[in-house]
This record gives sequence, C-alpha cells and structure tokens, in this order.
Amino acid sequence: MDLGPRRDRQFHVQISAAEFIRLRDEKTAATFYLVNGQTFEGQVKWFDDHAMAVDTKEMGELTIFRSALMYVKAHR
Repeated sequence: MDLGPRRDRQFHVQISAAEFIRLRDEKTAATFYLVNGQTFEGQVKWFDDHAMAVDTKEMGELTIFRSALMYVKAHR
C-alpha cells in the first residue's frame, strides 16, 4: 500500500557555488530557509564547501552549515 511521500526525509536543494558567488559579490539580500523551519534575511559574507556566513540585521553575523540550508530566495 502506498501512503505517499515519506515525511521523515529532509529536503535539501543543492545550491551552486556560482549562485553564492553572485549573492556575495553583488551584496544581494536574500531570505535563508533552514531545514528546522527557521528563516532569516541577510547577505552572504563568505562561504566554503561546508559552511557560510550571513550578515543579518537582527542577529549579526551567523555561521550556517550548508547541510542545514533548505533553500535561498534572493531579493532582486
């Protein structure tokens, strides 16, 4: 019996390095959505293969593991 999609799997989107480079270089504000349901707005300061730093107005600079990031929506 098919009960639909499994709800215990976490949803991850691979965000390309080129997208992060563009966000960082253009200092584009974006909304970041984490797998635990938290969201916040800020600008990418730096990133590598495993983590990134986001400068937010409310919480200052945050370091986020990329595995905790669900998706990013740029404000254009």
